[in-house]
Amino acid sequence: MGIVRKRKLAVVSDGEDSAAEAPSPPPQQKAKRSGTKATAEEASKVNKKENKTNDEDEEYGTEVRETKEGEKYVMLGPKRRVTVREFKGKPLVDIREFYVDKGTGEEKPGNKGIALSIEQWELLKSSVAPLIDDLLSKKS
Repeated sequence: MGIVRKRKLAVVSDGEDSAAEAPSPPPQQKAKRSGTKATAEEASKVNKKENKTNDEDEEYGTEVRETKEGEKYVMLGPKRRVTVREFKGKPLVDIREFYVDKGTGEEKPGNKGIALSIEQWELLKSSVAPLIDDLLSKKS
């Protein structure tokens, strides 16, 4: 829930006893980006990215790759990957979006993602499989 701000009203007088209230302009706020509508400029950027030729024929999820640090991962899409790695001595399955750092040009992990312990990963796999099967059987 956001913060409710009250506007201060300025009293304007024309020299008589009657006074009119004029609202002060609201404070400037950063424009919030809506995920539902894209501007023409954003759509153009998306189309340019989709038309790149270097990743066009790439199949995601088929090739196991390795980072410079030796972590193995599989690409789920142009920005998403699943990495199996250790953190504080415990193995994790990390499903995360990546971005390209404008300064260095390196791919870096973003905030969007989840790291699951092996127990959580096994529970996810066993729990979701029947749900997917049920959903697919209803569509047939």
